[in-house]
Amino acid sequence: MPAMFGRTERLNLALSRIQSVSIEEHITKDSEGDPVSRWRPILTFIWASGETTSVTLAEYRDLGRAEVLARWLRSRLRLEGDEKPVLVTQAA
Repeated sequence: MPAMFGRTERLNLALSRIQSVSIEEHITKDSEGDPVSRWRPILTFIWASGETTSVTLAEYRDLGRAEVLARWLRSRLRLEGDEKPVLVTQAA
């Protein structure tokens, strides 16, 4: 199976361990040096050890598509009231 965002194996989680679904804006520069935004839905959960981890689920050029996935996941995971702000990161 090809790796996606560093994962090569399926991650099985108990629903009770899932804390939130948020969206991260990842900003890079194009070949001309102009900023380019990519939008990443992020799943945050707690391991059995108590450590909190966030994983990137996908990456979109369109914020609307990322919001659709995040909203759908919140609904399916019963996290409807879990609207999180968009986090902004800059690529090195």
